[in-house]
Amino acid sequence: MQNLVTVIEFASSGIRLVSGYSFHGKVYVTSSLEGEPLPLDNKGFIDKKEAEQSLAILINTAKNQGTKETGAFIALLPPVDFKSVEEEGHSTTIDTSSRITQTDFINCINIINKEVKEEGKQIIYDDPYLFLDDSKMTYTQFPIGKASDQLTVRADAQMISKDSFDHYMSILKDLQCPPYIVLCSTMGAVSFMKASNCPDDFISLDLEKDFSYLSFVREKRLKDSFALSYSLNSLVSKASQVLSLKEDRIRELITTYGLDSNPGFEFKTSEGLTLERISGALKEGLSDIRDSLSEYIRKLELNDTVPLVIYGPGGDILHLDKYLSYELKRPVLYFTSKVIGARSKTFLNCLGAIRISSLPYSGEVALARKKIENEQMRNSHIGRN
Repeated sequence: MQNLVTVIEFASSGIRLVSGYSFHGKVYVTSSLEGEPLPLDNKGFIDKKEAEQSLAILINTAKNQGTKETGAFIALLPPVDFKSVEEEGHSTTIDTSSRITQTDFINCINIINKEVKEEGKQIIYDDPYLFLDDSKMTYTQFPIGKASDQLTVRADAQMISKDSFDHYMSILKDLQCPPYIVLCSTMGAVSFMKASNCPDDFISLDLEKDFSYLSFVREKRLKDSFALSYSLNSLVSKASQVLSLKEDRIRELITTYGLDSNPGFEFKTSEGLTLERISGALKEGLSDIRDSLSEYIRKLELNDTVPLVIYGPGGDILHLDKYLSYELKRPVLYFTSKVIGARSKTFLNCLGAIRISSLPYSGEVALARKKIENEQMRNSHIGRN
């Protein structure tokens, strides 16, 4: 099997675990699982003990399915205090025949990371977007084997809160499944969408059961990402209050009717509610998300051609795209993966991480960084546990 990997995504709605591989540009899945919702600790992180128990169950379940192997691990972490910094690194090629190798790329990345390092932040991934050789010829794909005395790499160094990083790494360390690649969760989705002819610039909304991620992509590069406190559950709660119905019934109405307000004939539910009344209540439930999107768009000063891309379980709400397109005055698109074994809308971040693992420089960089992190861990509170 082609380089099997297992992606572990930490989310409060439940840890996701997806095993698979990438072959000829396509992602194949052997197992996809999601754990139970997890409580948060006083720092807002997933509770460590509960997470370890849930993850242990998921790993054992995955091993009892398919190949009985997990391969190397990849970790997807929440975008806590996410920051992306553009930088450039230069290196003289070390090959005796002056050809570009993975080691030259690693040297460039190390230089970039030294330049952008910040107190309280942990660099987790460097996303290269341009390569230059000694003749200043540019490449968007890594020019491995190209004859050149020099290599220049331009990349986005992505970082998150070091406290958050340390918390989730300690969970993985306790379960003896250290990751060889660590990514921000939304970077996985962006990578998958990049390979699917997505727009160059877009805002993305990952609308989940009890959280949402809002991100901005410019020139197919993740520039910003953060969590919203509004979610499908907050939509359900607010609509439940407006209609004076139980939350389970609201979920049924969302699944059945969505935001459809004009069936073309006279219709009422068993509670005597018209579709217009249901749609109005759901729109009230969506008001916080709508207002957050409007404020974010104003902050970014985006023109009205830059679309919003919705993914995650929120993409199942009928006519949500039409409603937000009208409110935000811009195109709104749905994105859904078509990968057999992980058609659920919850797994897109994991699928993108599998794709990233297949890039020609990913493994070498990850292994080089792991050596550095292992050295740092020996002197950290995690290493001394």
